Formats: sequence, structure tokens, C-alpha cells
Amino acid sequence: MRHHPARLTRERARAVLVALAGAVAVSVVGACLVGGVHVDLGRAFDFTQPENPDFVILFKSRLPRVLLGAAVGGGLAAAGAALQALLRNPLASPDVIGISGGASVGAICVLGLGVAGPAWIVVPGAAFAASVATLGLIVRLSTVHGRLNPYSLLLVGVIVNTIAAAVIMLVTALVDSLRAQGVLIWLSGSLAQRPYSLVALVSLMSIGPAVVLWTQGRSLNLLALGEETATQLGTDVGRVRRVSFLAAALLVGAAVSVSGVIGFVGL
Repeated sequence: MRHHPARLTRERARAVLVALAGAVAVSVVGACLVGGVHVDLGRAFDFTQPENPDFVILFKSRLPRVLLGAAVGGGLAAAGAALQALLRNPLASPDVIGISGGASVGAICVLGLGVAGPAWIVVPGAAFAASVATLGLIVRLSTVHGRLNPYSLLLVGVIVNTIAAAVIMLVTALVDSLRAQGVLIWLSGSLAQRPYSLVALVSLMSIGPAVVLWTQGRSLNLLALGEETATQLGTDVGRVRRVSFLAAALLVGAAVSVSGVIGFVGL
């Protein structure tokens, strides 16, 4: 019995996805069970005593941290894969082209200026908005004669990263010591002590852009072969780039807003 090559490819892709999903599930369970303090699962799942230490450690400390880490890592990985296809450069990642730096500036300005409001909403919101604004600036500066130049985009991204680092240093130098400490803590990055409400917020912010990138998967694969090849095969290169860049920026903004800047995850 002979199988069509395309069918084999689809079946292989499904098998890989199932295997990766299983690996993520195993990693989540393992991360919840590993830590500096041993957790008795019998006591942890005793819901009649929700304030016992094992329950608190597992469900109020480790589980939200692990779920948030999965959401952040998945978002950065999806954004990085899209950027590498768009720019045809295996080294392209959100932190390299400046999106992460822009998101950091938004969050740091809010922390440094002490904007009123709940921090778990205001800081992610500022980082999210700044990432989109930064992407718009990078794309605008990288567009030559109406066409986006991938090499110019990488160069502009490096420049934006340098400017973002300078702005962060300036804000840190100007604010008082207490706020400067908050800025440094955020820059170091952390997933600890995050409530389920924040996990849900980041997940909701990431689902839409991730689905958009999923729907653009075939076009991104064609674009990775070259702009001319993709155009000849019926791909609207301009639309794919605009949609994918925006989706990637939204994913990066959602991730960086709660975790701080994380390098190399998007590679």
C-alpha cells in the first residue's frame, strides 16, 4: 500500500505536535513536583484543608509559576519562529530586533514614574502597548521605497535596543532608590508570586496572536523560501508580513510584560 507524500507529511506533523504536547504536560507536572521543599501529594490534594502548607506550595506557588512559564515560553517561541521566517534569518528573535527592548521601556517608565493603578494590570499594559509602538517604528524605519528590507530591519532593531537600554539607564538614574530597586527587580525577570488572574490575562492576550500565526504558517513557510518564490505561489507577501509582525509583537508584549526580558528563548 502506497501513501501520498503530502499525507505522510501531515501525519508526521500531527505526531510531532502530539509528542511535543505530551512533553509540555510532563514538564509541567515535573516542575510542580520539584523544588526546595518536598510536597506530600496526599496533603496537597486534601481540599478540605486548603491552607495546609503542601496545598499552598503546590497550587498557590508552583502551579501558577509553571503555567505562566509555559505561556511566556510558548509565546516567545512562536514569535521567534515567525520572525525567522519573515526575515529569513535563523538568528532573528524578539530581543534582537528591538521588540523586547521597547516593551521593557514601557514597563520601566511606568515603574519609575509610579503611575497609579494595580501594578499587575498597568505594567503589562504599558509593556504591551510599547511593544506594538516599537514594532511600528522599526517597520517604518526599515521600509525602503514601499518595501520592507529585512537587513535594514535587523540594523534598526539593534539601534532601537541600544536606545532602549539608554532610556532604561536614564530612568533608573533619575528615580529614587526604592523605585530604582523595583526597576532592577523587574529587569532581572521573575515568574514567582504571580496570581492565577495574571496567568489567565497573559494566556488570553497570547491566544489570539498565536492563532493568527498558526493560520499564517503555510505562507510563512513559503516566505522562508524567498519573497519571489512566495509571490509566484500566490502569497500576498505584504499582507503576511504586516499580520505576522503585529501578531509577533503582541506575543512578545504579553510575555515580556510579566517576565521581564528573556533572551534566546525566541531563537
